[in-house]
Amino acid sequence: MEKISLTSENLLVISIMFMTFYTAPLFSYCPVRFSDIGCFILLYLSVKENYKIKVNLNSIVALLLILWCIVDSIILSIYPFFSILNHYTQFIRLLFALVLYIYLPNLWENISLKTIVLVLKRVLIIHLMIQVLYSIIYYCGITSIFNIVSTYEQRTGLIASNYLFFNHFIIVNTSSGSPRFSGVFEEPAWFGWTLNLIIAIILQYQCQSKSLILNKRDHGLIFVGYFLTSSVSAIFSLIIIFVIYFYLNNKKHKFKVLLVSGGLIASIIAVIFTLSHSLFDRLAIITAGNDGSSNFRLIGSWNSLMTLLANNPLIGYGLGDDNKWHYYESLSSKSFHGITINGVEILDMHNMLFQIICNLGVLGGVLFLLLLHGLSFKRSLIIITGIGLTYFTVNVFNNFFFFTIISIATYYWGVHKVRLNRNTIILK
Repeated sequence: MEKISLTSENLLVISIMFMTFYTAPLFSYCPVRFSDIGCFILLYLSVKENYKIKVNLNSIVALLLILWCIVDSIILSIYPFFSILNHYTQFIRLLFALVLYIYLPNLWENISLKTIVLVLKRVLIIHLMIQVLYSIIYYCGITSIFNIVSTYEQRTGLIASNYLFFNHFIIVNTSSGSPRFSGVFEEPAWFGWTLNLIIAIILQYQCQSKSLILNKRDHGLIFVGYFLTSSVSAIFSLIIIFVIYFYLNNKKHKFKVLLVSGGLIASIIAVIFTLSHSLFDRLAIITAGNDGSSNFRLIGSWNSLMTLLANNPLIGYGLGDDNKWHYYESLSSKSFHGITINGVEILDMHNMLFQIICNLGVLGGVLFLLLLHGLSFKRSLIIITGIGLTYFTVNVFNNFFFFTIISIATYYWGVHKVRLNRNTIILK
């Protein structure tokens, strides 16, 4: 039942590829992003298949989240710190992401899971090859074409400027002394979490269909690509995903799998630390509590959530970074709740679930989690692990790519699915 044409399949690859570009504008000073175009292409393909909304709990939750965001902004408008413009600038993209999530099942109905997996593999390989190509160019001494940043402030300033659209695609981070590559992504961690979600989908399919999508050459390319990031969160998340895959794929030999996996993990870590001074130095800095991004990710996210829950748990502070900073600046020093480092009160956000709670209150967080309704834990452990690791390492919840991935997961691995073979899913 393969109704999708070759042209549509290529459009699917292009749309997902564009969505992984995130904040990159189409051209200098342009407010429209590549990810916006990717969303519109995928939305067009979905509506073309069927313009009617399929009424189920997932679509109802998405509509309720849209409604709550509007109601929440009306309530927040009475507060002097709240910026309606900043809120709705972010809400427009969240709105389209939720609309895309609602309509995507219309597209999935006419595409086999194998086609989706092969499309995701093409996107994965393209990103890995770009990563390797960048490193070759850099180590050949052609460094002038890259934006080399050594601080968090330099990177955020570069991205915020939108001066040249390709600024986003050629960033090399040297904050830890050695170059850390992130392909066309803004930072190495984003490279990791994006590709981890793709790999989780592919491995889950492999595990259940007993077909091979990623071969040994692909595994080698994945290892090299992740090694070049020197990203602790990306590499360890990847290892966790693969260990679960090998465990599920060899249930009859659980002890041997765990033993081999443990030895493999230790060997990989030893090789990485031996060859990558950047990763070793960065881990040492993290252990000392001096690594900015890791402190923000772990401690800043917790502090932001605790401070929000203690002061305004029902409605949050609204969408947008301006609202975040305006809100925390409006609080008195006694309002802070959390952990301080060397007397510094760190407030930032690198946690998807914590962020949506801070943005839209506890109700917003509950609705956001309910978007995963129907995902079968038993049949989608690898995917759930990938999503869970993403929840706790990044804060881009209003991202078109993320909503596409959870739509694929809930549609093809929902509780209403009963059996998976190489090409199709059999319904109850």
